[in-house]
Amino acid sequence: MDRTITVKGSAKLSLRPDYVVITMNLTAEDKDYDTAMAQANERLDTLRDALAAVGYDRKELKTTNFNVSTEYDFQNDRNGNGRRVFRGYACSHDLKLALDFDAARLGETLSAITGCEATPDLNVRFTVKDADAVSDELLRLASESALRRAKVLASASGVELGKLIRIDYSWGDRDFVSPTAFAAGGMLRNAKASMDFTPEDIDVNDQATFVWEIM
Repeated sequence: MDRTITVKGSAKLSLRPDYVVITMNLTAEDKDYDTAMAQANERLDTLRDALAAVGYDRKELKTTNFNVSTEYDFQNDRNGNGRRVFRGYACSHDLKLALDFDAARLGETLSAITGCEATPDLNVRFTVKDADAVSDELLRLASESALRRAKVLASASGVELGKLIRIDYSWGDRDFVSPTAFAAGGMLRNAKASMDFTPEDIDVNDQATFVWEIM
């Protein structure tokens, strides 16, 4: 029978957000396809111009999704029979702008976005710029935790740790986002006053299971 010891290593970190991701959605709809596309492009150019006016390069505004769909309404005829009636072509453009966290710069940016005629729907998230480094640090700490616990258990049981036999870890994408809710509404339109606030820290954790031989 194999003599092994299995220990779960865990790690926790509390991170100060240093990065802001602003996601936006622009929409346009018209019965004529070319007109709908022209409206969508015009709103995008308006948004780019507004951001360029406060110092952003036009290429910093990234497209994350672009979709064109046909829209229909459901209507009843005189006999009460339902039918689909073509309403038009709808263009939906999802965009992203990322910047280092600075309350004054964020306020200036949001004022430019909400003050332009494009009027996009938007969402603001506070996160960390180097998520890979955070993930690596969590795994390093989890590994140290497991080894420390394994040594304590082995010593208390009068045995010695042998070679590491197996590591079980479930890989997955992690979204390091502050729980701070930030509503950027029409009140920011053409606002001049800077914002002074600190987002909540981001609490993250990870774990892995290690199996050692014992002697």
